[in-house]
Amino acid sequence: MVTGSYQWYLDRVPDTAGQAAQSGALQRGVSHERVDAGILGSAEYFTKQGSTNPGFVQGLYRDVLGREPDSAGLQAHLASLARGVSRTDLAFCFLICAELGTQVAGTTYQQVLGRDGSQQELDYWAGVLAQTAKLPSGGVTAVLAGVAGSPEGASSLARPMTLVGLPVGSVPAAVQDLKAKPVDIGTVRLTWSASPGATSYTIRVDDGRKEIRLEKGTEWDVANLSPTRRYTFTVVPNNAAGSGPETKVEFGAISVGLENTTKEGPITIANGSIWVGLNLESKPTLQRLVNQGGVWEKHEKIELKDENSKWLDGPITGLTTGIDGSIWAALGYDTGNVVQVVQDKKDEIWKAMAPIRVKTGTSGLTTDKDGNIWVASDYRNTVQRIAKVDQKWEVQEPAISVNQAPSALAADTFGNIWVASSFEGTVQRIANEM
Repeated sequence: MVTGSYQWYLDRVPDTAGQAAQSGALQRGVSHERVDAGILGSAEYFTKQGSTNPGFVQGLYRDVLGREPDSAGLQAHLASLARGVSRTDLAFCFLICAELGTQVAGTTYQQVLGRDGSQQELDYWAGVLAQTAKLPSGGVTAVLAGVAGSPEGASSLARPMTLVGLPVGSVPAAVQDLKAKPVDIGTVRLTWSASPGATSYTIRVDDGRKEIRLEKGTEWDVANLSPTRRYTFTVVPNNAAGSGPETKVEFGAISVGLENTTKEGPITIANGSIWVGLNLESKPTLQRLVNQGGVWEKHEKIELKDENSKWLDGPITGLTTGIDGSIWAALGYDTGNVVQVVQDKKDEIWKAMAPIRVKTGTSGLTTDKDGNIWVASDYRNTVQRIAKVDQKWEVQEPAISVNQAPSALAADTFGNIWVASSFEGTVQRIANEM
């Protein structure tokens, strides 16, 4: 009991003096809740929360209730501290509150009875916890004993193999099937199978960021990740008895070896895959990278050729992803081509379609909100739109003149196209008049 509380609230095992003091208090009849309140009200815990009252109250919400504070609750508890309520007494209020009682009762019903408790049942046992928290046995013990000792509890425990989840009072088992999947540039989605008896999950990333406490669900998106490093993600199941074992998954590789290219190629993302343009000695090629168990691996290559199976004039100067998940590549200095690469829904093989002729000197590519493809030409100082008309992609005329040497394109959510000029150091907007 004492060791678990120290590990949960202070992130360490108890020292000899602390172990002796808290164990002695329990033996003298002090309730578990009072002992925990003393740990939470300690100077060490206060320092751990930043040595401020707001940080202390936020810590109580996270460590006792497993959530972030609401504004009204935070202000009310800060006002209590300002009026002279001690940190230990405030912590005790958290440990006997109806919200925690409902959580304990809900977990107990799942573990002992194998079902969810009704709101009326949960409210009743939350009241029991509050009323018995000052007794030597403690409120949590009273709830566990009360549910298990009920006629339904006795019947459930008497039937072999009917106890759902974990033994009463035990921490949950480690989560299973933890996976990391890219969902956007710099963002990974963690998914796992629910751990029986868990009421929340702690998610940690090994880059120093603050850990996350997830109250509902079994997935979480981790954003702001660097493509140049490898990460370890950790998920820990929690319940009223403490934290279960850690489950870890690694994601990301420092680098993926690609063939030497004559010019740096562009990159885009589609359905969790990364596409890289390779300019290989007059053989423009697209390389698809797929994440396998947290490690990026090379998959198929797509050779960009014309209708006569001749290599298109390179290099690849731009990549973008269509709203249908297809990949678009812009090629050519002396000529201009845009190629759509699609995945056959029947055999799932990626293949390049016939090239679409555009202005020479392609220098940038983007997709707008309506699915149109825009391509820039730094030879002609223009931007062209490729639209789907009667199920066929066609270049729309006339081309739009822009500042000299357009080098990059981007589309916003309003349908505007933004054009960067490397020569003049400007950004222009092509307004959507629709």
